Amino acid sequence: MVILSKIRVNTIVYSYNNNFDDMLLNFTSKKVIDMFEYITYNEYLLFESLEIKKYFDEFFRFLKRLINIESVYLEEIIIINGFHELNTLQQNILKSFFSKRVFILLTNKYSMINRNILSYFVTLKINSEIYKKNNLKDILFSKFIEHIKVKDIGKKKEVCYQLQQSSIDIRELFKHICWYVLENPVVTYSSKSKIVKLLEEYERYYRISCKDLIVLEGLLIKLSYELKDFVHCL
Repeated sequence: MVILSKIRVNTIVYSYNNNFDDMLLNFTSKKVIDMFEYITYNEYLLFESLEIKKYFDEFFRFLKRLINIESVYLEEIIIINGFHELNTLQQNILKSFFSKRVFILLTNKYSMINRNILSYFVTLKINSEIYKKNNLKDILFSKFIEHIKVKDIGKKKEVCYQLQQSSIDIRELFKHICWYVLENPVVTYSSKSKIVKLLEEYERYYRISCKDLIVLEGLLIKLSYELKDFVHCL
């Protein structure tokens, strides 16, 4: 469970199955400003993305007034539920506020968030028990391996997105890839050494980067390049 009181920096919270109920349990007090509605709890203001889309100009003016209050970083944390519903232009327009107030963005479609704003946020994933089942883990790991042979970049990105959203321990994926390649008798020793170094490098990137989806995509593309001569045996 995500505890709101512990979040004091810009954060993207994402859950594959939209599981934000516990986090928003106490939001009960509704208010209306400039024709659109929002819900409050202590110093948190919760806005639904569909309301923002409907009254975007009013929401923008409200934020402009809010950031002029001297309680910056101390009060009125802005939560936007379903942030991915906003179009690219709207997301970019709101970017100007992200360095002036604390924002919490809730989403179940992380890939639809404009990458230009990701550097303003840390990311926090809510685990979903259904995605911890071994059968699904095996399916996703197999799909990742299978897409080493796929040339379509869009399909590579899709399988990486599925993995990132699945709450699977990515370190297990790296181990799975490592053993899969090392146990393959056709792959040469020099190529195996390159793959091991590549996995070590990208596991380090994954641990320190807030852009974990980009790291997974980069890893899959690099694996495709390093193993291009062995696709017939993968």
